Amino acid sequence: MMERSREKNMTDQKTGKICLHVEESGRGEPLILLMGLGAYARKWEPHREVYEKEFWCISMDNRGSGRSEAPRMEEYTTEMMAEDTIETMDALGIASAHIHGISMGGAIAQVLAVKWPQRVKSLILTSTFSEADIYFKQGLKILSDNVGKMEGTAFAELCNYMIYSRKYHNEHKKEIEAAQKQDEEDPIKMSPYAYRAQCRACRNHNLTGELHKINAPTLITAGDADLFVSPSLTEKLHKGIKNSKLYLCREGGHVHHWEELEQFNKVTMEFLREQKKS
Repeated sequence: MMERSREKNMTDQKTGKICLHVEESGRGEPLILLMGLGAYARKWEPHREVYEKEFWCISMDNRGSGRSEAPRMEEYTTEMMAEDTIETMDALGIASAHIHGISMGGAIAQVLAVKWPQRVKSLILTSTFSEADIYFKQGLKILSDNVGKMEGTAFAELCNYMIYSRKYHNEHKKEIEAAQKQDEEDPIKMSPYAYRAQCRACRNHNLTGELHKINAPTLITAGDADLFVSPSLTEKLHKGIKNSKLYLCREGGHVHHWEELEQFNKVTMEFLREQKKS
């Protein structure tokens, strides 16, 4: 397979009803990377720079985020975004791929594995959930109610307070401040209405009763101090997907994949290599 290291905006290839921004790098078996609420493809860079050494990485801006279109709808759903992913795979000529989804991206990945099992070689589900409990929904409501109302810096501080663990806050204040500054200076901004629509997608996602349909080899990674996804939600996901593996980051937050970057990349890359051999 030829090496791909370009960005690709799918403006000339309508993916369903909207146009999606897609970035490609590396070579090898295809690996679809699905980011979480409010984030976009560039957030994969700390992981993608490892994965692309052995895989053809396709990272997408979900509908409403990054450079993808943001249709004016009150609610997006994980099913809609899964269909966007399938349309993108079709446009790129990908019959099946490894799928790695973080948070909302992991919810989208579950839909793919349930509805299109033949398109999924393996799954990595990071900081994600098969359904949101009341506490998680309240957190999403707080974010949804305040996006576009709070001053940008204050909203970014709120998000960072919620996604990083207590331990990481106490030990890495400068790193969090640097990440926040980078976000504030990012010229690509998400519209409040699209952010709220993605929040609703997370709040309404519920595949608990269908997890038994997932047959793809699955690695679940979670932080046990995640404010949003509690250990009980992680356990529900783990028990629901037969033969799934679980990697638990001790004292890790919702973004344990950044907090313990080197270890996370090592664990997920080892899993992906195992799937190439099988």
